[in-house]
Amino acid sequence: MIRDAQAVEICHGEGAHGGEDPFRGYFIGVEDSTGPGFCALSRGFSPIPRGAEPVRSQVRRLTEERDALKLISEQREGEVKGLWAELEASRREQTELAKQVEQKFDVIKKLRVEVDAVKSEPEEWMENMDRLASEKETARTQLASAEAQLRSLKEKTLVQAKKIEEFQSRLSSANSDREKLAKELAAAK
Repeated sequence: MIRDAQAVEICHGEGAHGGEDPFRGYFIGVEDSTGPGFCALSRGFSPIPRGAEPVRSQVRRLTEERDALKLISEQREGEVKGLWAELEASRREQTELAKQVEQKFDVIKKLRVEVDAVKSEPEEWMENMDRLASEKETARTQLASAEAQLRSLKEKTLVQAKKIEEFQSRLSSANSDREKLAKELAAAK
């Protein structure tokens, strides 16, 4: 960001040379009539008198800065393309979420119709509320039971995994012992 700001200053003749621009007076009005792009071109291709080594070094430095800015520009273009791809992915995701929200609204509308029907008959409504409360409690109980079973299975799985590791270790040890005995037997023969 700082280099980008410096690049803008370079084109407008401010801060480019650490002091006053020796050619600044020659280009007054040129930038206004031709645009900021011409400013950089006119500085890059202005005739350089012989013996003007400081000017040559400034031109060389400006050329290097221009090349660096081109590289930064290309990098930024890559970043922009990446951001566009992310934006497109976000739009697709947003569209999918909008569909899901629409489906949820449809479900809500259906539920509201059902609630209105329940409200029309208070006695039936109370029965339905009791039934729903009972179903909710049953579902909670079933969920708690399933979670407990899952925890139990996890614990059993961990115990079995440890046993398997122990058996594998013992098997490796037994294989090692068998190989030693086979070597000893071969040596004894």
